[in-house]
Amino acid sequence: MAVVPNPIYKLNYPVETEAALKFWSSNHKANKCKAIIAFSLNMKNANDNLRRYGYALHFRERALKAFASYVNNPSMAGVPYSEMSDPWWTEMPYQP
Repeated sequence: MAVVPNPIYKLNYPVETEAALKFWSSNHKANKCKAIIAFSLNMKNANDNLRRYGYALHFRERALKAFASYVNNPSMAGVPYSEMSDPWWTEMPYQP
């Protein structure tokens, strides 16, 4: 069985698709961020959910800039999957 989010964290939608399960089961930092953001209702909720999962402020800001278009997309349709060989910082470049 795949690893799904810990029940202490609030999800706005159930994990229903294979794509969503693939993202939640991934150990890649960018895939986890994409899943958290996609299962959020809006940007404010996405920031709060990332905070609850333990991501620091600067990292949350980078993730929200890079993945804002995936908010409220729990089916994960059209969200690119990151392979473990791809470093997370290439998808979330530093922008001062």
